[in-house]
Parts: sequence; structure tokens; C-alpha cells
Amino acid sequence: MSTKRTVTFWQCFTAGTRSAEAWPKEGYLDTIRTFGERDGAERTIDDICYVVHPGSNGLSLSMHKPIDRDFLTSVDWSAGTIIETSRSTRADSNFANSTAVQFYPKYGALALSRVNNSSPRKKALLTLLDRCFPTDQGMHWDMRPIMDKTSLNLFLNHSRGITALTTSFSTLKQLGLEAQGVATYGDQLANKIDAELDIELTLTLNARRAATMGPRKRLLEALRVDLPRLLSGKDNGTQVTALLDDGTTQVLDLVEQNLSVQEEITDEVAESDARLFNELLCIVKRVSDVWEDRIYQMLEG
Repeated sequence: MSTKRTVTFWQCFTAGTRSAEAWPKEGYLDTIRTFGERDGAERTIDDICYVVHPGSNGLSLSMHKPIDRDFLTSVDWSAGTIIETSRSTRADSNFANSTAVQFYPKYGALALSRVNNSSPRKKALLTLLDRCFPTDQGMHWDMRPIMDKTSLNLFLNHSRGITALTTSFSTLKQLGLEAQGVATYGDQLANKIDAELDIELTLTLNARRAATMGPRKRLLEALRVDLPRLLSGKDNGTQVTALLDDGTTQVLDLVEQNLSVQEEITDEVAESDARLFNELLCIVKRVSDVWEDRIYQMLEG
């Protein structure tokens, strides 16, 4: 069994074709808490039961979807044989696929972890938001992953030079092209041979030249010129080896990534025969607390 759980981070907001995006107003969690005080039938929407848990700075929520009992089997593991069960027997099961959620008080931000691939997803949270906060005509609730820009910001604000670069891009036809950056040099070659190119590029300063700052800075500037273009492409894997202001050298992935955290399950829980759902709630709460300030910084831009 895995000794880690993945926690992902999201932001919920309202949007419309003619309206700017807006995250929930301050105090919106009180409305969800009030929803959590309803009886079980009212807290069940489209077969998903929503449970609000007390004792949290933000709001702890869990979502539970009944296990699909069609074609389920019981297995005699010692004999390696299937024991068919009747539908009426399977219908008595109270087990569910579940998801743990921790809402932050600000910006509509939240952290979540799913028990498995059948656990409730983004759609279930949007359904809850629709129920608690009906939108005006032409508006709807949506969610997006919070993006990790840590490496990119470190590169833009604290990099003195680079010694290596890996990226990929497609060339563009440009008249009167003057090559200044990494990508435009590729464009120049494409224009010369009159063909469009898909380029996978790896550049490394010669060991002798990499020891001096001049080539490091010039390679850095050649990347900066075309960086917005390179980062606009999907899965281009732009990566650099950068010399930072503090004198350290780091390999930085410059493409934004969906923010996620792998959290270790405690030894006590990992060694127990049964992992209780409450432990997953605690993991999500613990991770969300650790990341709260950084999440706010990311969303404040």
C-alpha cells in the first residue's frame, strides 16, 4: 500500500461570457457550514453526500459517492476463486468512494485529496457551490488548478546567468527577421531553408566558457528575449541550469505546473490494518496549513 497521499490545490470562482471572474465573497464558508447542518437527505445531491467537519480555521468538507455495485465480486483469496453475490446483498453496502477537501478562508482556494480514481471530483464541488450560491443568468461556477510558478519566479528575479538550457518550439515565418533570442535563431534557420521546423534544443556552455560570467549572462539574455513565446507552448519542457544571486546553482523547470504535494502517511497509520478516512482529512488539513501563506502569495500575483 502507498505510504504517500497526493494533495492538489484549486481555486473556485464565478465566470460569465460578459463578466469578469470573481472568487467568493468573504464569509462564504459560513454558508457552506449552514448547509452542513441540514439532514443527510438534504446534504445528498446526485447521490453524493456532503459532510462538513468541525474544528478548522477554514472549512473541512468530505464528499462521499456510493460504490458502484454492478458486477462486484467477492473473492476467496486462499482458493483464488470468485464468490458471486446477489444484487440484494451488494445493495446493503454502506461503503463509499470519498474525497477530503479543505477550504481556505480567502480567494476561493482549497486543497483536496481523493481516496481513489472513483472518488468525487471537481464536478461534485461545483454542484455544491451551485446549490449554496446560485448564480445570475449567464454566470456559472468553475474551478482551476493553482499553478506553481516558484521556479519561474526564482529564475526571473534571482538568476545571474545560465550554463545550460533545454527547450522545444516550432518556428515562425517572419519577414525581415533579426535573430536575437533562442527561438528567433531557429526562425532564421527555417527562413533560410524555406521550411517550418519543430525544434528540440539542448544548449550547454563549453566547460571553459561556463566558468566566466559573460557567456552565462549572454545565454540568459538570449533565453529571456523569447521566454514568453517558449512558455506559451504546451509541454515544451523548458529547463535551465541557473546561477542564482546567492551563488548556488540550480536546475529550474520554467513551465508552470499544477501545484500538488506528496504527503507522507505517518508510520503509525501506515502500519495499521485499517487506514481511517479521518487520517486523510488530517493530512489535507496539515498540508493546507503549511502551504497557506504561499497559496495566498501565488493568488495575489
